[in-house]
Amino acid sequence: MKAYNVKLIKYANGSAQLRRYSKPLQAKQNKSCFEMFSIQEEWILQNGGSVFKNGIEYVLNPFDKCIVPNTGLPKDVSKKEASSDSDIYHSLNRTKNKIYTYARCMKWEWFVTFTFSNEKVNRYDYDECSRLVRRWLNNQRRNAPDLCYLVVPEQHKDGAWHFHGLLANTGKMKFSDSGKRDKKGKTIYNMPKWSNGFTTATAVTDVFKVSKYIGKYITKELCEITKGKQRYFVSQNMPGPEESVFFIDENIEDFKEFLSTLTDSLGLEVSHISTCKNDNAFVGVDYYELQNRIIQNESNKSI
Repeated sequence: MKAYNVKLIKYANGSAQLRRYSKPLQAKQNKSCFEMFSIQEEWILQNGGSVFKNGIEYVLNPFDKCIVPNTGLPKDVSKKEASSDSDIYHSLNRTKNKIYTYARCMKWEWFVTFTFSNEKVNRYDYDECSRLVRRWLNNQRRNAPDLCYLVVPEQHKDGAWHFHGLLANTGKMKFSDSGKRDKKGKTIYNMPKWSNGFTTATAVTDVFKVSKYIGKYITKELCEITKGKQRYFVSQNMPGPEESVFFIDENIEDFKEFLSTLTDSLGLEVSHISTCKNDNAFVGVDYYELQNRIIQNESNKSI
């Protein structure tokens, strides 16, 4: 694949994200490698050098010309610990990125929370709590056959579990007014069909903000505790994003012209821009969030 420095990700909910990289990138060299390497790093590797990222040394496999982590045996315990920390770091980032991508794909209706009663459930048993949440979600298809969901766990300080989720296409699912309001005056609902504890549900008013918010529950500690387990639940009917890549001259005026043409063709506008600053990253990234103007005007500070 040709080098690219701009990626467009179009989500099924009508929004999009444009990523502009500080250095040109090439496609992953194999499916098992989670990193993307710039042309500069690839040149170093191809000429017998090595590249370090997040404590891991990457080398070029001379047999298949693929970029892979150096699997040489560690020389001391400290390196083993560093490798373990790096594995957790990568696992954390992959999970967060997956959740964010799924969250951006739907026009969510509800932000929900499931808790567990000590009298009914061992709320300290992650496997049992997970099983009950999945079973409940599957049972809801009787009233909402097109139900889409994304659910993530959170652990209390005392070790007990509860789950947060996003729901869409809820059909004839039941939501009852709890008589309470949140800090912003929004009605808090309950889901009476959940019999394992308490629930709350609030209407989603800003899909973009809630998509960023739900990922905050995924922490390094959670990744360590749930190693080898399913960390989030997503419905099989979740639509995936559509990705396109481009190479745009580094001249800022050329990029502005490209961005203007792109937003006009999509019927979207740039809502805001953010920059990823990570000392361990090979490349810097500017994120351009693209939304429909009407949706932007209707969005407020609530999730």
